[in-house]
Amino acid sequence: MTRAASGCPVQPFSPAFLSDPHPTYDHLRREAPVQQVVMPSGEQVWLVTRYDDVRQGLADSRLSNDQTRLKIQRPFAALPSKVESALTTDMLNVDPPVHTRLRSVIAEAFTQQKANAMRGTLQRICDQLLEELATREIVDVVSDYAGVFATRATAALLGIPAEYSQPFHQWGNEIASTILKKNNDDELLRPAADMHDFGSRLIDHKRREPQDDLLSRLVLAHDSDELSWEELASMINLLLIAGREGPANMIGTGIHLLLTHPRELARLRARPELIETAVEEFLRFEAPLGLAIYRSADEPITLSGVTIPAGEPILFSLLSTGRDPERFEDADDLDVGRTAKQHLGFGWGRHYCLGAPLGRLEVQTAIGSLVRKFPELRPAEPSEEARWNPSVITRGLVSLRVRTK
Repeated sequence: MTRAASGCPVQPFSPAFLSDPHPTYDHLRREAPVQQVVMPSGEQVWLVTRYDDVRQGLADSRLSNDQTRLKIQRPFAALPSKVESALTTDMLNVDPPVHTRLRSVIAEAFTQQKANAMRGTLQRICDQLLEELATREIVDVVSDYAGVFATRATAALLGIPAEYSQPFHQWGNEIASTILKKNNDDELLRPAADMHDFGSRLIDHKRREPQDDLLSRLVLAHDSDELSWEELASMINLLLIAGREGPANMIGTGIHLLLTHPRELARLRARPELIETAVEEFLRFEAPLGLAIYRSADEPITLSGVTIPAGEPILFSLLSTGRDPERFEDADDLDVGRTAKQHLGFGWGRHYCLGAPLGRLEVQTAIGSLVRKFPELRPAEPSEEARWNPSVITRGLVSLRVRTK
């Protein structure tokens, strides 16, 4: 159901929506691009779906990412304070000047030059994984390949030793799947507490045995009073979750898109150099982050002729923007050779994803290597049986079974 902005809110986040949100987003962009909706938690928020509005909003300095200012129940408010602070004191949840300071601490580790220096490591991870998978006829590319690759790549970037390589990849999915549910305290506590404990052990380990890696530099930044304890713990959690979940989701989604668009898969096979534009197209077509973090403002904000009152929570749909026909020609067509790069798959404005250069390279390496390794790659089950993660926030597959030979 839909409504005018002043009527009864809609509730788009049904199981059917989570499986295929695009028909709903198509309707909202046309009929109610700035719309009050009811979240699974029962909270009423504003949802913005058009490309121009989302880009404008993400760049609007009047809008705050500070979750403590929200007029709704904060997502992690019921957790123990040390656990909540370890999940909400990162760069995504704060504004300048704190955001500027935190971003500067790790910015040097995520330049294009640093990403390029990881190329050999990423390729070695791929090659090893693909050799293991080559012995099997049926593979789940989400759990057996995309998830493992992204986990190992994140561990290599951060400097996580083998003995600490716990399944941190599960916690991000569990948190994203439950964060906006109603009465979710018990579901959130275990993965959030596990991740907090894991981060604490990593900090202790790096303090005892520092090395030339990102985690050791972050611990040194804390010991030099550049980061508080809460900021250090929250930074590590952000890197663990975002560093793994985004690339893993995009790898699985990209492979799914190629298998469901065989003409585009054939184009990529014939012209492997298209992998760079193909990844940009995957990011446009199915953004791995469906909704940007809550924003709010101290004054009314007007988008598409609708005025959002001061202080009310706003969600910007990155996923919707990629199919906006006012911005992208033939927006519902997948085109691995498309050159338009100003999608919002990595966000926009001051909170634009710092890890975008590395994330792009990870997805290019993983998908390009898989396509080359398995020239007979094809689905092992009907495309409608591919299962999407039941998360309002992220967009990624739970499972995707393929045949390698």
